[in-house]
Amino acid sequence: MRIKLYTDKRLDRSGKKPVRLSISFLGHRHLTTLGCSMTDDEFDTFLKCINGEKTKNKTAHPQQDELQRLLHNISDKLEWEIEKVKRGEISDEAIDIAKIVNDCKGIKRNPTQNTTSVEQLYLRFVEDERKRKDLQTGTINQIMGLYRDLNRSYPNLSIERASKRDWIQEYLDMLVKRGYNSNSIRSKYRYLHWFLKWAYRNDLCDDDFERYKFKLKVVSNRERLVVFLTIDELLAIKNHNTEPASVLCKDIFLFQCFTGLRYSDVIRIKNTDIRDGTLTILTQKNGMLLTNKLNNYAIEIASKYHNKFGDTLFPYVSDGTINVHIRKICREVGIDEIVTKYEYRNHQRMEITGPKWMFVSTHVGRKSFVVNSLDFGLTATQVVAYTGHSTIQAMQPYISISQKKKDDAMNVWNDVERLSKNNDDVNGLKAQIEGLKRRLESLEKPDGV
Repeated sequence: MRIKLYTDKRLDRSGKKPVRLSISFLGHRHLTTLGCSMTDDEFDTFLKCINGEKTKNKTAHPQQDELQRLLHNISDKLEWEIEKVKRGEISDEAIDIAKIVNDCKGIKRNPTQNTTSVEQLYLRFVEDERKRKDLQTGTINQIMGLYRDLNRSYPNLSIERASKRDWIQEYLDMLVKRGYNSNSIRSKYRYLHWFLKWAYRNDLCDDDFERYKFKLKVVSNRERLVVFLTIDELLAIKNHNTEPASVLCKDIFLFQCFTGLRYSDVIRIKNTDIRDGTLTILTQKNGMLLTNKLNNYAIEIASKYHNKFGDTLFPYVSDGTINVHIRKICREVGIDEIVTKYEYRNHQRMEITGPKWMFVSTHVGRKSFVVNSLDFGLTATQVVAYTGHSTIQAMQPYISISQKKKDDAMNVWNDVERLSKNNDDVNGLKAQIEGLKRRLESLEKPDGV
C-alpha cells in the first residue's frame, strides 16, 4: 500500500491549492481529496511533518495535526483490510476504498445523489470541462456522441449503476456486438472514464469504475497505417483545377501539409499571427508556443487569404467538410495506390483495403509534413520544433515510415560490387605509388651506397 500527497494545479477561491490523495492498494488506485487547501509553503511543511522532520510553526497549516491524524487513521484501516485479505476472510475486490476514506473523514454520502440520471449530469460535465479545459467544438462533439449513445441505449441510467465495473463491461460488450472496432470502443471508454472521474470528484458516485481494466486488443504502432502524401502528390493537388466550392478546403489542407500544424490550430490562426513570413501560435492541444518560419508554399496560401475573412486567416470550416472535399480532389488527381489498414474487432484482426484517397483526412496533412521533412533531410528534433509534438517518441510512427531514407540506405547494397571494385583499384594504385617511391629513393642514392 502507498499513499501519495500532491496539490492540484488549479487554485480555489481562497487562492490556495487543494490537497489530493493517491492511494495505491492491492493493485487498485484511488484518487480523492484530503478536504483542505494549502499554500506551497504550508504543503512543504506538512510533508516534512509527516516524514518526522522539524517544521516551523509560521508556515504550518492551522489543521496540520488534525490532517496528520486523518492520514494515520486511513492508513491503519487500510492495513487492517490487507490483513483480512491475507487471512482469507474477504477478497480484495470486496474492499470499498472510497467508503473507508469517507468514513475516516466523517463523510456520509447522500443516497439520493446516487439515483441521479446520467442524462441530467452529463450536460453539467460537458459545461464544467469546457470551461476548465477550454474545449473546442470538435472535442465537444465527440464527447456528446457518447451522451447520445447512452441515452439511446440506456435511458434513465443512474450514475450509481454507470459507475460499476459490471455495467461498464456490459456496455462495452454491447458495442462489440454492434460491430464497433476496438479503437472506437476504447475511445468511447475513455470519454466514459473522463465523465465518471468528474462525477467522483463531485461526490456523485464511488470509484468502483477505477478498478475496471480495458481488455480489448487494439492496433499497435507497428500495425497502424500511416497515410501521408508525397511531395509529388501534394503538388498535383496544388496544381489541380479545383471547382470553386472546394478551393477553400484544399487551401486549408495544403497549409497543414506545408506547416505541419493540426487542423485545430490552423483554423484559429489570426492575421496578426503572421509577420514577415513567420507564424507565432500557441497550440491548442498541449499549449506549446511555436514561432515558425513559413516556406514559400505556406506564404503563398497565407497571402491569398490575409485580411479576407475578418480577424482569422481562414473562415471556419469543419474538419468533416474538409475531409469530404479533399478526398474528392485526391481521387480526381489519381491518388489511388492500394493500401491496407488493420483494425481489431473483438480480438480478431481485420484488414481494410482500398485506394489511398479513401484514408485521407485533415490529420494526413500534418503527417505529410513530418514524413516529407524527414525525407528532405531535416532531423527529428528539427521537425518536432516545427510541429509542436510533445516528444520525439510521439513521432516514431512517422520516423519509421520515412521511405526515402530507408530506400537510400538500401541502395548501399546495390553498389556493393562497385564499391568493392573501387577498393581493389585503390589498393592497386597504392601499391604502384609505393613501388615508385622505392624506385625514386634508389635513384637518388650515390653510387656504391
